[in-house]
Amino acid sequence: MLAALGKMTDANQKEMLAGLFLSKFNTKESKAGLKRLGYATFQDAYKGLAELVGGNPLSVRNYRDEFDPAFPNGRTGYNMRKMHPTRQAMLDAYGAMDLETMAELLEEQFLGTEKFVSALDKALETSSTGKEVAKKAEKVSISDPAHFISGSINPESAVGKERMVQTKTRVSQSRFRKWILAIYGGKCCVTGLAVRQLLQASHISDWSADPANRMNPSNGLCLSATYHVAFDKHLIAFDENYKMVLSKSIKEFCTNEIHKRYFEAYEGKSMHMPTKFPPDKMLLAKHLECLV
Repeated sequence: MLAALGKMTDANQKEMLAGLFLSKFNTKESKAGLKRLGYATFQDAYKGLAELVGGNPLSVRNYRDEFDPAFPNGRTGYNMRKMHPTRQAMLDAYGAMDLETMAELLEEQFLGTEKFVSALDKALETSSTGKEVAKKAEKVSISDPAHFISGSINPESAVGKERMVQTKTRVSQSRFRKWILAIYGGKCCVTGLAVRQLLQASHISDWSADPANRMNPSNGLCLSATYHVAFDKHLIAFDENYKMVLSKSIKEFCTNEIHKRYFEAYEGKSMHMPTKFPPDKMLLAKHLECLV
C-alpha cells in the first residue's frame, strides 16, 4: 500500500487504514463513517473489517486509538504517545481524504475489488460512447472477493451469491459517482457549485428500472443535492438543447425570492456540459415527459 510502511503485512496495513477511517469520521455528534460502511457499532466494525482481511479486531481498535489524537473526535486515544513513523506515513497519505473518497478506498482494499474497479475504469477509458461503456461494464465480474477469505461465507451458497451481488452493486454505484463528478469537472451542471461533498451523480433513467444504462455515463448528471432531488422527483428536467425546464407544480412555488433564485433563475438556461459522454438526448426526452 505504502512503501514507508516497510515490512508490515498487507493485513496490518489495511487494519491501520481501517483504524484511521474510524478515528477520523466517527465523532460524538456523527457516526457517518460507521454508517457509510454499513456497521452499527464500533465493535461490529472492528470485527467485520478485520475478518475481511484475515486480521484481528483488537488491532483495528488499537490503530483507531492511535490516530484519535490527530482528530477532534471527542476521544483522547493514545494522546501521551508519540506517533509511530508508520502511523504518521498513513496519516500523511490518507488523513486529508473526504469521507466518500476514503470509503471507496476501503471498499476496494477490503472487499477485494481492485481488479473489478480497474476493469470498470478501463471500460470507460476505451469506449467512445456511454452505451459502449455500459455494455463493457456489464461483462465485468468480481472474482475471489476478500470477504470470503475467512471461510465463514461460502461464495457458492445463497448468502455468498447475495453478498457478491451487493458488493458489485455498491462498488459500481460508487464508481459511477466518481466517473460523473470527473467528467463534469467536479461541478454541478446547473449552478457550477464545486463543493464535492454536496455533489451527487443522478441517473437520468433510474438505476433500478433501467439495468442496461446503469453504468452508462451518458445516463448521468452531476447535480448538487437540491437539484438531484428535484430532478428525481420530476420537478425539473432538461430539453433536447440541454436547457432546464420547470414543472408546473414547482412553478406554483416560484412566488418568493428563494424559489426564484433556486429555480426560476435557471429556467431556460443551458446546463454545464461534461468533457465527454454528453447526456443522452433520448433519455432526457423520456424524463422530460414525466414532469409533474
